[in-house]
Amino acid sequence: MFNKVQRVAATNTAILLTQFTDNIYAVSLDGTVAFGPTEVYNAYTGIVITNLPFSATVQTLSGDQTELIRYNSSTASVVIYNMAGIASVSGLALVPTPANGSVVGQAPTNLVWSPSPTALTYDVYFGTNRAAVAAATPGAAQYLGRTAGTSMRPGQTLNPGSTYYWRVDQIGFGSTNRGPTWSFAVATVAINPTQVTVGGTVGYNPASVTLSVTSVLATA
Repeated sequence: MFNKVQRVAATNTAILLTQFTDNIYAVSLDGTVAFGPTEVYNAYTGIVITNLPFSATVQTLSGDQTELIRYNSSTASVVIYNMAGIASVSGLALVPTPANGSVVGQAPTNLVWSPSPTALTYDVYFGTNRAAVAAATPGAAQYLGRTAGTSMRPGQTLNPGSTYYWRVDQIGFGSTNRGPTWSFAVATVAINPTQVTVGGTVGYNPASVTLSVTSVLATA
C-alpha cells in the first residue's frame, strides 16, 4: 500500500517497505513502478529510474499498462507516454504452467497461472479440442469451474502422447477478460524421477538409484 512518500505493508501499515523522495501519484498494477510529480521510481527500492519533463499530480497508466497518461496543468493538456521507453511493467496477460506449446514429460496434476491484480476470480476451461475450448462458456463440458486461486486440477486422466487445450478467463467486478487458448502435450516417454542427485563418501560405493523409463509406444 502507498501512503504519500511511503510504501507500507498492506497487512500492517506500521511496516515501512520503501521511502520515496516525493509524493506518489500513480502506481503500476504490478506494484513495481511508482510515479512522483516528475520522478519514475523503482517501487521496491525507491531509486529514481528516470525523470519526466514536467510536474504532474494527475496521472495514471492505461488498463493494459502500455501507456502513461499525465495531465500538464500549465498547458491544460494530456500527454501520453509509451511505457516501453520508461520502465518495464507487467500487463494483464496471465502466464500459464505448463507453458503454452510445451511438451511435458509428466502429466501435470494442476494447471497453474500467474495472478492478475484486476481479477477477483477465474473461470477455467479444459479439453482436447482447441475450437471447443476457445468457444466454451460456463455451461459447456469444457468448463472446469471458478476459483479465486491460481490453479485447478484438469479433472481427467491425461494420456501420454495427447495434446490438451485450456483457457483462463479473468473475472472482475462487472466484466470478464477472456483469455487466449493455451496448449501443451504430454510426451510419449515418461522418466521418473525427472532429476537424480547422487552423493557418496570416498572409499564407499554410493547408494543405488532407480530410474524408470516408460513409453506408450515402442521407443528406441
